[in-house]
Amino acid sequence: MRTGIVVDASCDLPPRFLVEHNIQVLPGSIHIGPDRHSDAREPHATLDFYANRIGKRSLQARTESYPVARIRNFFLDMLVSDFDHVICIPIWKERSSLHSKITEAALGILGSYRDYRADTGSRIPFSLRVLDSGTLFAGLGVQAAEGAAMVKEGRPYLEILTWLGEISRHTVSCIVPEDVGYVRERARQRGENIGSLLHVAAQAVGIKPVAVLHEGRMRLVATRRGWESAANYLLRCVAELVEQGRISSRHICVSYGGEPERVEELAGFRDLRHACDSSAVKLLVSLMSASAAVNVGVGALSVAYAGEMPWK
Repeated sequence: MRTGIVVDASCDLPPRFLVEHNIQVLPGSIHIGPDRHSDAREPHATLDFYANRIGKRSLQARTESYPVARIRNFFLDMLVSDFDHVICIPIWKERSSLHSKITEAALGILGSYRDYRADTGSRIPFSLRVLDSGTLFAGLGVQAAEGAAMVKEGRPYLEILTWLGEISRHTVSCIVPEDVGYVRERARQRGENIGSLLHVAAQAVGIKPVAVLHEGRMRLVATRRGWESAANYLLRCVAELVEQGRISSRHICVSYGGEPERVEELAGFRDLRHACDSSAVKLLVSLMSASAAVNVGVGALSVAYAGEMPWK
């Protein structure tokens, strides 16, 4: 039986990995005034968005997922003929309406798929599961990479679902923003209380926070003077977890809101790469999605894994 993995465009994974593991991407769009940008994890278009479209008007930007009917058609046209089971891993349902839209679309998909599968000769009923990832950006990358690796190994569908459910409870997704004031304003627009630490960081010149999403709670765990110092701190913390065997996922995902080479030049990144090379953990580095950059700002770093949470 053929199992497919579907993510939305905010999932941070390298394009080559997406292709090699046949991970399907449900696109979204970004609106800035009258301008519209399609976000489908295409790196050249994303870099163009960073360079030419996001800037002074970025606080006006809003992300928008497909409507229910278009999601239904995407699955019927692109997936039901190629897969018997589909596991969809969208962005955290507390942050976006996409989870509920896909769940609603699933009703129409499961009632219509037989005509689309008529030419395949398959008598296996089609199934679709929509998971609550409980995470964002690089965290989605970790969960999708874990599921896709198991598909490639030929693991049974129910085993993959069980492992993804376990992984989602232990996914740790970390962010180091470059522009703290921007993140604070975006959070205010969403009506989120991001706490006094980010308020202090936004007022203090050069202070950058390290924020962590784990078990449905966003917390601020550290501050450092300067983005590079905060990024190195985070990368070295994760490297230590790898060295101590406290990572349960086989993948660690790193994404950056700009050219990834800036992150790869950091001493902390070299430490993390060395730790991963010395273990069974695969390090995946990618350009941060345009949708993520709208929410956390250009120049943000996202690092995610599944395992222990060192900041209690």
